[in-house]
Amino acid sequence: MVARLVAADNRRTLADPHASLLDELRSLIEALPPRGSAARLEHLLTDGYAHVLTLETERTRLRRQIGELAVREVPGDPADRLGELNRLSERLAGAEDELECLRAVLAALRPRVSQLHAAALSS
Repeated sequence: MVARLVAADNRRTLADPHASLLDELRSLIEALPPRGSAARLEHLLTDGYAHVLTLETERTRLRRQIGELAVREVPGDPADRLGELNRLSERLAGAEDELECLRAVLAALRPRVSQLHAAALSS
């Protein structure tokens, strides 16, 4: 996945701060036992789920733009329209890839957080 900011409209598909969040979540999964307090891990999970919502919103917006562009009469060079469709499709694919990856990481981390909570309660 390539991290990038979309300069044209301030909306992002993949942004560096979210890549670092994903890296941090992955490192927590690899740590045995999970590092950090339960509160810290819950905060990271919350940040991860918030990013999932952001990506889902971006994905919906991109799908809508692609659909509108595909059916709209656009004057000018058809190659320009095709180029825009390709650009939007690439952004959509990137958002979908990141969403799939993030969901997998969050699903793997959630049981670890539950284990940490259980260990804290039994101590």
